[in-house]
Amino acid sequence: MESVSQTATEQVWQDYQSNLRAFLKSRVDSPDNIEDLLQDILIKVHRNVSGLKSRDKLKPWLFQIANNTIMDF
Repeated sequence: MESVSQTATEQVWQDYQSNLRAFLKSRVDSPDNIEDLLQDILIKVHRNVSGLKSRDKLKPWLFQIANNTIMDF
């Protein structure tokens, strides 16, 4: 299994940003709040992506971060 490196953050973000935005839109009303939450998620991904051991777990991991970020909001 291929690990996810810190340098992969930009690629991960490009691949999943639109899916994360749609996920947030389904749960958050304000476009401004959606953008703020996306920034929070990006920061969390950047800080923690090096700890992710498998690319297979990337998508569920991202959406768990998004869900937790919404709950914290």
